[in-house]
Amino acid sequence: MLAMFMGNYLGIVIFIRDKFHPKVIVSDEFGRLIVVQICYEGRVLQLVGVYASNVSQEQKLLWRSLNSVLDNGRSKRRVYC
Repeated sequence: MLAMFMGNYLGIVIFIRDKFHPKVIVSDEFGRLIVVQICYEGRVLQLVGVYASNVSQEQKLLWRSLNSVLDNGRSKRRVYC
């Protein structure tokens, strides 16, 4: 799974074996956020990868978008990367 932006940012990578049936739930346009859903031991988990900017204004936008993403699935189990 890869969240990537062709520009100054390199993006985020989360390597997941196919046996966990990975599915990208969210990937932002700048390659700074990816949420992947997997099945592990009969449970549905969400893996959240975040690469925050050093620029204050960009950080605010990222955290706002992250909050809205995470609020949409409150019952899911999450692992933050």
